[in-house]
Amino acid sequence: MKKNWWVSGEYTAADVGDIIKAIREDYLKLSQEHLAENIGVKLITLQSSENGKGAHGDNVLRRTCKKYNLESSVTIKTK
Repeated sequence: MKKNWWVSGEYTAADVGDIIKAIREDYLKLSQEHLAENIGVKLITLQSSENGKGAHGDNVLRRTCKKYNLESSVTIKTK
């Protein structure tokens, strides 16, 4: 099953958290506990990242992509 997630315009920590949560729930169908364990982060780190709090969202997203063979990209272009 191929899925895509995206954010247009400026993105915030909350946007990254929404993407992590969508991947976890909709694609991986995992609990927070299982994903945290599988990617080697503390549960509180994952919870904070999904809530757009803390500075670890990018790291959690990167670890999730690596563990589950997902590709992420950021496109920057002129307006």
